[in-house]
Amino acid sequence: MKILAMSDTHGMYRLLENLPEADLLIHAGDSSIFGDEDEIIDFVEWFIDLPYRHKVFITGNHDFALHRDKVSDLPTNCYFLNFSIVELEGINVCGIPFFLERKNYVEGIDQFEAIGKSKIDLLVSHQPPYGILDYSDYYGHYGSPYLLRKVRELKPKCHIFGHMHEGYGKLGDGGILFVNCSLMGDSLERLSNPPILLEI
Repeated sequence: MKILAMSDTHGMYRLLENLPEADLLIHAGDSSIFGDEDEIIDFVEWFIDLPYRHKVFITGNHDFALHRDKVSDLPTNCYFLNFSIVELEGINVCGIPFFLERKNYVEGIDQFEAIGKSKIDLLVSHQPPYGILDYSDYYGHYGSPYLLRKVRELKPKCHIFGHMHEGYGKLGDGGILFVNCSLMGDSLERLSNPPILLEI
């Protein structure tokens, strides 16, 4: 399956033109700047209209209107994954939103544990795993140690994430392809990176 992955578009997604063909389009969170309902509605409308066979999106830390919420009336080829799994052409895709255990937010960990017993081929999260494409000069390594342990345990073929803009890129490690697809780089005024095309 050919996958086009992006995250951290922060309200600038409509500037993306001539996107490459793929079987599955993934947005790994932070579609918005302030996360209000109007921003989220505009993003979802844009995302639905894109001509991809399958589309998956999750929520990031900026997407407040989507936190603890569901999205209804999506087309049958578009999925909002919130601690949930969908099977697409034999590939089990699991999506989890932003959570950070160092701030004592344990609900996300409990929910992930509940679905983590299923076979996962492709994991989509907003936060990176600790120590993998998660470094910035300001924060240092800002990934999740818990998420790193779970990814090592679950062994998906691919883990797609964003959040740390400076960590953009791909890394193969332990038989897993890690992909930080943050389109926004150091500057908050432009999209610095292209979406990442990969195949699993």
